[in-house]
Amino acid sequence: MKSYAVPNSAKPGQSCVLRNVRDKTSLELNYLPHVKTAYDIFWNSAKLAADKPFLGHRPYDPLTKEYGPYQFITYGQAAERISNLGNGLVYINQKSLGLPAGPISRKFPVALYSVNRPEWALAERSCFVQSLYTVSLYDTYGDSAIEFIVNHSETPVIVCSIDKVAKLLSISERIPGVRNIISMDNFEQSKDGSFRPPQYNVDSISILKEWAASKNIGFYDMSEVEKLGAQNPLEHFPPSPSDIYTICYTSGTTGNPKGAISSHASYTFAAKTVALVLDAKEPLVYFSYLPLAHCYDRNVENLVTLVQGSIGYYTGNIITLMEDSRQLEPNMFSGVPRVLNRLYDGFVAASVNAPGKTGEFARKAVAEKIKNLKAGKGFYHEEYDKLIFNKMKAVLSPKIKYMITGSAPLEANVLDFLRIALSCNILEGFGMTESDGIATVQSIGEFTSGNIGVPVPGSEAKLVDVPDMNYLVTDSPDPRGELYIRLPSLFDGYLKDEAKTKECLFADGWFATGDIAKFNPDGTISIIDRKKNIFKLSQGEYVAPEKIENIISKHPLAMQTFIHGNSLRSKLVGVIVPDPETFIPFAKKVLGHKADAPQSLESLAKDPLVNKAVLDEIEKFCADNKLHGFERPKALYLDNNVFDVENNGLLTPTMKLKRANAAIHYAKEIEKIKYINDFGDTNKYLELLHKANIFIKPDEISLFSKNSNISPQAGNDFNSNFPESSSRAHSASNLGDSLKYSPELASYKNRFLIVSNSYMKSADPNIQDRMTFATRQLSDIKQQLLDFDEFPWEPECFHLLGFICYLLGKNEPSLEFLSIGLGICDFYRHSTQDGELDIGDNMDISDLGTSVNSISSQLGSSLNLHGQRPPQTSYTSQISKELSELYNQVKTQHISIVGTEHDFPLLSEDGDSLHPSLITLLKITFDKFDSDKDGVLNLQQLGKFVGFMNTPIPSRITINQLSLINLPKINRDILLSMIAKYDSEPVHSKLNSNSPGPSKSPKRSMTPKKKPYSTSSSTKNLGLSFKGLCLFYLDQSLQDPEETRKDIEKIKLLQ
Repeated sequence: MKSYAVPNSAKPGQSCVLRNVRDKTSLELNYLPHVKTAYDIFWNSAKLAADKPFLGHRPYDPLTKEYGPYQFITYGQAAERISNLGNGLVYINQKSLGLPAGPISRKFPVALYSVNRPEWALAERSCFVQSLYTVSLYDTYGDSAIEFIVNHSETPVIVCSIDKVAKLLSISERIPGVRNIISMDNFEQSKDGSFRPPQYNVDSISILKEWAASKNIGFYDMSEVEKLGAQNPLEHFPPSPSDIYTICYTSGTTGNPKGAISSHASYTFAAKTVALVLDAKEPLVYFSYLPLAHCYDRNVENLVTLVQGSIGYYTGNIITLMEDSRQLEPNMFSGVPRVLNRLYDGFVAASVNAPGKTGEFARKAVAEKIKNLKAGKGFYHEEYDKLIFNKMKAVLSPKIKYMITGSAPLEANVLDFLRIALSCNILEGFGMTESDGIATVQSIGEFTSGNIGVPVPGSEAKLVDVPDMNYLVTDSPDPRGELYIRLPSLFDGYLKDEAKTKECLFADGWFATGDIAKFNPDGTISIIDRKKNIFKLSQGEYVAPEKIENIISKHPLAMQTFIHGNSLRSKLVGVIVPDPETFIPFAKKVLGHKADAPQSLESLAKDPLVNKAVLDEIEKFCADNKLHGFERPKALYLDNNVFDVENNGLLTPTMKLKRANAAIHYAKEIEKIKYINDFGDTNKYLELLHKANIFIKPDEISLFSKNSNISPQAGNDFNSNFPESSSRAHSASNLGDSLKYSPELASYKNRFLIVSNSYMKSADPNIQDRMTFATRQLSDIKQQLLDFDEFPWEPECFHLLGFICYLLGKNEPSLEFLSIGLGICDFYRHSTQDGELDIGDNMDISDLGTSVNSISSQLGSSLNLHGQRPPQTSYTSQISKELSELYNQVKTQHISIVGTEHDFPLLSEDGDSLHPSLITLLKITFDKFDSDKDGVLNLQQLGKFVGFMNTPIPSRITINQLSLINLPKINRDILLSMIAKYDSEPVHSKLNSNSPGPSKSPKRSMTPKKKPYSTSSSTKNLGLSFKGLCLFYLDQSLQDPEETRKDIEKIKLLQ
């Protein structure tokens, strides 16, 4: 195990507590115990390494208009500037208060507002010299965000880059508490522009000074404040560990941002624990470009400072990021998916996707290095590194050794590729503003992917049931639930918002992250969902869909709106139901003379010209309403059918959008429009693979390549790759011409053996649990899929994926996988008959009927794919039949749960409890068996009920007539176990029978919350309440819906 499970720490509804393996006996770090604050972090290093380089930047030469090599100030030089600047901050604040002689005011906030640069780091550390604290402002913040944060935090001083001064002065009336503004850029240098390129120059310093004076705001540059501090020296006044270090504002997705208050002790712990994880043996050189306004980069810079490392800052232009990094040659780099994906795309394009021998050699090298990586052999390969991968490494830095990535999930294949391309440790971690950017991280030498590692040293993690979302710690094979964390780096609370603080930070020290996670068998943790109705895009931006929907619905063209996205993509898509009164005239105007002929609302909504015009309108409307670029949908589906309660079930009775239902209802439409300008239809199938936790990047797939052309010679080449038994190999020259848009068929490679091998592995007699079997299948198929350089476009693969999803209880993606497999079979049949290959038109199977017997009688009947492939005709018929059988089995189970037009659903609309109709039916039945009307079924009554359900009843019967039937006698232990499992407290007679029905309840098999009742104890007053009966049927309906349907039919016979 890669983490330590604390013995006896699990509780009902909660998992065991995980710790780092080093913390089995104690959570104490015992690392640099004398360093207790961020003040100590810097000054300890300044004493130990006064002459070592600390902060570096690339100075700009206005003559050559280029940036020069990095120049550093040492720890000793920084210490002098920090002391003077800290003294100067106190001096100018006292002056603005009219108290130059004292008493001295401390512990006030100083806002920092600029891109990453040495002055940012100096300003923050100068605050600690006099027990001041910082408030961070993102360089990209607009006026409203600045106004709210500055006023909310009551900030009197802002230290900023000179390009921000005019903005601050223009809103000075709205931030009346600001008394001083300090420019990071010196006024003298700004006159000739020697400190920055021309676009950053401000020539009218005198005008800014006059403007500030007219607002009664002090306006200084850092050099002047440092001089004032030197002239008015003060003794250091260090903070205590419990003092405020910073107030870091979270992104406000549903309102104003929240100010997370963090102490010096918390950020000091964060730096120490990451230092223990890295255990670097050489001085760290870190490249800083991620916003210092966020806790992530600040925590890393504290770590580097703690171990006397060096920090080099980028020039402020994201376009030249790699150039800056190459100049610095860091050995440590912080990554986020948006940057790493771009790096990956460039590497892949130049290597494995390169034409000819270059691409062929690169693919071989990548495959071998990834194979070694997964085998635990590390990421070095002397031959391949020298020929290929050292060149990739040099793009970033030839000295790179450590990389930490977070903020959003990094796809597994990207992580694996970058590990072997850069030959360095890439650690994926998890943290939040509220935890100072750290909570879990992978360990050095960790080469797995798809997880966020283990709790960092000194911390703990656990899972808590989220029954509303069907995530339970009792789930098999892996416990799932909301991730809770407890560690010293947790924040103290939200500024001026006790209510929000209490929602997530509890008295026992646990913090509810709002992320849904699972504990993996190896002790690592994986994030799988979000509890709140927000989601994160791939670039790390949080999106609140309701906010966007509410804005778009105000547009005259939009009557109803649904916004969709996920953390694997960077863009949103939307579904809009247009308002006919405004939309029809608008659409006709767009079409002009084309609209002369009568057209319906449906035809207008489907017209691509109209769609584009509506999208343009919505884009402009979103911009006018101050939505960020990432909050604006990039593609739309226009539906003439309104969201409602009865017909499509997309609204609740209170007319609220049922988001999960909408995602399912519009799944096909969303997939069609989602990546229209991205990678084409390929992503439809990638998205389906993602649903089964199989992650493959588009770059790994040559399917539908825009530049692909297969020559007649290529046709001869691929002919040799087909097995002789496949009739697809006939007429190779003709097939070669038609394959120019489907190069995945150009190298067959016997890929059907994927399925044969995987199924044969399932014959392991030691595998009894279907979830264990399914998990192993997923693992096998994922690795084998990734071993191919092309997409394995065979129906068996989709049959296997569909079967795995069925075993895991994922009926919706199972049906989608199986539909694709059937579509491919249909495509094969057409290609054999017509001699043409036409991918795309035959890939949608809407419904294959449901007239099949119960799934339980056919489970596993379609696992007969061993051996060689039969001839084409029989092969197509065989696999198509097996796909159809499994499709109908899954469909039957799905329909059993949701119901048909002839019967009611088993579950309520929100899926968290039984359907009201079933509750009513059960209540009537319960009352009939509860002959003494005490609100419980005692053992005799419960035995009678269970016996009735297990006895064939030919016709309608009354409750009194049951005594005439020879009902089976039910073992008392079974009844006691049923009571123990489904009644959370012992139920005694005379229980109030006016219960309205069950509360929300888990969707998985429930475990008893206490030990079963002892058969030796008195059972006279024991019984099952109506709530317990409903919980039993909720459990059964989710596990075996057909059984519940049979019980319903039996109940209907009871008069």
